[in-house]
Amino acid sequence: MAELEYRVMGDEEENSLVYEYEEMEEEGAALRFLCDYLVKGSRVYETVSTEVEPGRKYVIWVREADDEEVVSQEVVVHPKWSGFRVEVREFKESGFYYPVVHTLHFQHYSEVLLCLTSSVLHIEGAQWEKTSVEIDENRKVFVFYAIPMKEDA
Repeated sequence: MAELEYRVMGDEEENSLVYEYEEMEEEGAALRFLCDYLVKGSRVYETVSTEVEPGRKYVIWVREADDEEVVSQEVVVHPKWSGFRVEVREFKESGFYYPVVHTLHFQHYSEVLLCLTSSVLHIEGAQWEKTSVEIDENRKVFVFYAIPMKEDA
C-alpha cells in the first residue's frame, strides 16, 4: 500500500496538508494524479504538480481554485455502487451548472485509467471531447468534463 497526500502549493506553514490517504493502492494514487481538480469539503482545488517521494509516498500539490465552486453539497460515506463511478458532464464556459450526460461504472482500475486518459468518449452516438477531469472526494466519483464535438458537414 502507498500513502497519498494533497498539499497546498506555496503554503509555507507546516499545516499545508489538505487531505491524506494513509493506505491506498498505487493504482488509486495514479488515477488521482490524472485529475485536474479535487473537490473536498466546501472547496475546489486545482492540481499544480505531482510528486513521487521515497517510501511509496505520493504527493499532489494543489491551489484553491477561486473561480470554481462545489456544485453538490452531497457527501457519500458508503457508495451504493461497487467499483468506480465516472460522471460525464457537459462543460459550459459561462456556466455554473454542468449537466450529467452519462454515468459510467467500472470494476477495474485499468478501465477507469483508459477512460480518464481518453481525449474523446463516444456516448450514445455522440463524441465528447475532454476539457478536464476531477475527483470529487465528497461524492466518491470521478468527473469527466467534456464538450460535444461538432459533426463534419
